[in-house]
Parts: sequence; C-alpha cells; structure tokens
Amino acid sequence: MKRKLVFNCMLLPLLSCCTLFSVAQNSKPSPQVQKELDEAEAAMFKSVQDYNTAYFESIMSDDYITINADGVMMDKKQTIADTAHRKMMSGYACRLMEKTTRLYGNVGIITGKAQVMVQDKVMVEFLYTETWLKENNKWMFTGWQGTISKDSPPPPPMK
Repeated sequence: MKRKLVFNCMLLPLLSCCTLFSVAQNSKPSPQVQKELDEAEAAMFKSVQDYNTAYFESIMSDDYITINADGVMMDKKQTIADTAHRKMMSGYACRLMEKTTRLYGNVGIITGKAQVMVQDKVMVEFLYTETWLKENNKWMFTGWQGTISKDSPPPPPMK
C-alpha cells in the first residue's frame, strides 16, 4: 500500500508536467484560426485608423486592458473615453511586420512590430502584444501592450 502511494505521488507530477509540455508545444493555430485572428486584428487596426469607436468598442471584451508605449494603462471604459490616444493613431496607415500568433485553447496571442506611416515616412515604430479571447464564436480583443522600438524615430507629441 505504501509503495503504491509513493508511486502515485511520483506519477501525478510527472504526468502533469508532460501534459503542460504537450499543450505548450501545440500553440500554433490551425490555418482557419490564423485567418480568423488575422481578420480580427486587421479590423481592429482599421477601426482605429478610421476612428470607428463604435466598432472598436464592439470587439473589446468587458475586461479589456491596454498598456500603451507612453506608459498609460487603461481599462475598456477609460479607453473608449480617451480620444487623445485614438485620434493620435487615426488617419495613418499601419504596416504590420514580424507577426507571430500563438493559440492556447480559446486565447490567441499576437506579437509583432508595427510602423505608423504617413505616405512613405515612418512616424513611429513599436513592438506589440495583443490578446484575443474567443467568446460565443467571436474573437474579442482583451488586451494590448505596446512598446516603442529602439529603432523608432521619436514619436510625434500627443495633443
């Protein structure tokens, strides 16, 4: 009996580690999920560029949080009320590069580099992490974190 208990106590942590390792190894989304997340991300950036607050609000989860490159952290309500950050990005083209998408169950994490462009001139370059949660068959934007790239020109001042 004691031998069986010791065996079970050793087996359970080993199986748990193997399960965690196998889940972490399988983080690449299927082509269909990759397409869904790419479309959700593109629509999100377009809504910012077009200053489409209603659409942006409709894709944000209730517990949305953003940490911006200027050191400001806001929840959903604060983000919707904050016109300065959204106006700063509206009207500009955004070029996305070096994207990586990972999937953990119904959570998608997209990381990459973005350049905000005016004509062919890079105004600012930042690294970003987005978090998306699939709820009721819809990808909801749950989090953003942006950091100015070391290669970025100085960003324009916020007004």
